[in-house]
Amino acid sequence: MSWLVPSPFKLIFRRPRDYSTGSLVTYASGKYRYVSTAPDLHVIFGWLQIEQHLASNDFATIPLWARDHPHCKADTYRNLDFMYLSPNRLHIPGVEIEKAGAGWFPHFMPELCLTAPNQTRSVWQLPAWFAPGTSTVGFSYHRDLARWKRDGCSIFLRTVGRGQEFVLDTEAYPEALQWLCQLLRMNLTIP
Repeated sequence: MSWLVPSPFKLIFRRPRDYSTGSLVTYASGKYRYVSTAPDLHVIFGWLQIEQHLASNDFATIPLWARDHPHCKADTYRNLDFMYLSPNRLHIPGVEIEKAGAGWFPHFMPELCLTAPNQTRSVWQLPAWFAPGTSTVGFSYHRDLARWKRDGCSIFLRTVGRGQEFVLDTEAYPEALQWLCQLLRMNLTIP
């Protein structure tokens, strides 16, 4: 199972070598909308479970309704990107959850905020189980243990400035699926 978080990055929770069918993408951003006085935070604002991915440069496989997407039109993106299509209903093996295959959280809630209180958006406060261990590597690009600092039930991560996606292996971190399901069950989602 994969979980992605884009804009300006993706946070991917996945099983090794499984980036396609069944993956769930969660989206995060610095802001829901621009407000000059708003704090600059990374906040999860939506998700998309991947049922199918299509290469943006394989125009014959792109559904008619998606062909106007900028990644299908611009040569800048076309050779690099994929289009991800979601199922109608979310499916996570072994988990009962009634949610659409894609949706968003319409309002800010502290549980959705990755940025640690009183920190820049590059410092995240996460549940302690996110910590890398001797047999687990944590997020890609974040294998340097100096970036991680445990504090009680939390772990603080000083994120790297590069990378559009951060990957976490859900076989090594099975708590990730329950944590994300808990966020989805907050009944604040659309649809």
